[in-house]
Order: sequence, then C-alpha cells, then structure tokens
Amino acid sequence: MKRSCPRRHQTAHKIGALCLEVPPDRFPGSLSDPTIFPVPMLYETVEGAWVDAILASDPALIDPVIRAAKRLEQRGATLLISNCGFFIHYRPALQKQVSVPAAISSLLWLPHLNQMRSAGGKIGIVTYDSIKLNMAHLRAAWPDLDPDAIAIAGLEGTRTWRDAGLKDSIYDFDQIWEDLRTLLDRLVDAHPAVQLILVECVTLCAFVPLIKRHLGLPTYDIVALARSWLDGLDAGGTFSDHVRPNA
Repeated sequence: MKRSCPRRHQTAHKIGALCLEVPPDRFPGSLSDPTIFPVPMLYETVEGAWVDAILASDPALIDPVIRAAKRLEQRGATLLISNCGFFIHYRPALQKQVSVPAAISSLLWLPHLNQMRSAGGKIGIVTYDSIKLNMAHLRAAWPDLDPDAIAIAGLEGTRTWRDAGLKDSIYDFDQIWEDLRTLLDRLVDAHPAVQLILVECVTLCAFVPLIKRHLGLPTYDIVALARSWLDGLDAGGTFSDHVRPNA
C-alpha cells in the first residue's frame, strides 16, 4: 500500500543532548562517543548545570534548559536526550517549549519496565545519588508510580561519586567499575526480586555491557531509550545493523 505523503528520510534525523557544565567521560560506548548512534549527535551545555545544582532540582535551571533545548532544535535535532537522568525534573516545562520529543532521562523507561516485570518482581535503579533521587523525580517519569516495584542503589560515598561531582570531573574506568560492581552486588543481595536494571547515571552508559554480563539481567539506559526511538523509524534496516560500542 502506497503512502499518501512522502516519508522524511531517516538520515535527516539527529539526536541532541543537553549536557551538564562538567566535562563528560570519554569512554567508548558513552554518550560522548559519536559512534554510539547511527545518526549524528549534537551537544549543548546547559548554563549553570553543575552537579550540585541538578541534584537539587534548582529552579534557576529551567530557563537555561529550555534555551539549550531550543538551540538543539534549531540545529536540527529531532530527538532530545541528556547526559544526566536528573534532568527529568525539568521535562514537563521543557516539553511545552519544543516541538520534538524530550526523552531527557532514562527514568522514562519506568512505565514500560513495570509492564515487563512479573508479579513481585522489582526494577533496580542504579543512580549517581540515591539520596537525591526522590519520588518527585520518579513520578515525573511514571505518574502512576508503584514504590514497591522499585529498589534504588546509588554511588554516593564512593570515590566515583566524589570524582564525578568535581567541576573538573575525573573518570577512572577501573575505579568506576569497582564501585559499580560493589553497588550491583549490594543491590541484588538486598533485593533478590530485582528482575530488570535501569541505569539513571549517564556516566555508567559505557558499563551497560559489563552490567549485563555481571548480573545476567536485562539492563536499560538513556542510550537504549534513544535507540528504541530510532528503531521505531527504521523501515529498511538503516539503523538495525549498527552495533553499540562495547556490546
């Protein structure tokens, strides 16, 4: 059956990322890796979005977030993401100001993952800071949140947490994996019912293949969220052959 109107060519799509003020990690498979998606990536720094401000849901960031998102849209972004899951706090205001989808946090996976767990199963959320990640963040992504369906583990108190929070952030791959592996073991030991893993912290995107191998559980992050959007556009295999780095 013929389409009644022309289809936008898939290569016209670009993914735009809202970024914190701190320098990102440069690991293969991270969001700063230009090969992570089969379409071009655009980046815009949100003025004033330091780690402490984003963790505190500073209302002063609303306008800078919107301005950065509009710059990405003007540059041709057809999907917005971000390099910090805590940007979810600003999504309701942002989505009213742009005409492209604002999938700016992996927490948006939550309603879907809820449908994928069995009775009594839990979604394990791996976050940069489990003290700062609150119910308001989760409900911004999942309005009908079931608190009993989630278990949260954070990196707070670790060397990784300290180093990533610096204005001149430090990223040590081996140290991050050591801290993350300890966190994962603690999470599943405390909550044996965890069936799926959701990675909030974008610094951990490069570690998703390691998480999958270590736990043997389905694991989702912001990269998988954006790729699911691309997969929905893929009518002819244009994107499906692209392999995620480190997979």
